[in-house]
Amino acid sequence: MLFSIIVPIYGVEKYIETAIQSVRKQDFEDFELILVDDGSKDRSGEIADSYAEKDSRLRVIHKPNGGVSSARNEGLRNARGTYLIWLDGDDILLPGSLSRLAAVISSRKEPDVIFQNYQILMNGSVFPGTEYHFEHSLLESCDTDDALSYLFGTYPDFNWSACMHIY
Repeated sequence: MLFSIIVPIYGVEKYIETAIQSVRKQDFEDFELILVDDGSKDRSGEIADSYAEKDSRLRVIHKPNGGVSSARNEGLRNARGTYLIWLDGDDILLPGSLSRLAAVISSRKEPDVIFQNYQILMNGSVFPGTEYHFEHSLLESCDTDDALSYLFGTYPDFNWSACMHIY
């Protein structure tokens, strides 16, 4: 399995169906979707369960509330994929995202981390999120310290959100 997509769930009843559907509709199917219900008090966990009953690529873990990091760590303990993707319950994957990521992985000699750009959808309008362009050849040929110096030196405002990167 190539991708483990981990989604912590708490209070996202309004959004979780859209997030799940955005993953299920990917044209690349070598993934597992791990939905971690972090003791949500709304119907988020029930919605996740109903989708897991229909799709064997989905697993739901129910746990007492411990916060987003606790939920992510529980998903991580249960992940079986080679690469890890964090997605929040109110996020979506754009169509074709997983196939593009798989192409990057196969063309880049199994990278350790993949950085992605994102957009913000608010009240039906799309706003720019990030627009980073990295020198791949430089990053592939340097050590960790030089890579971090390049990233922080070139992009001091770089967003290190867990949901923007593939590990």
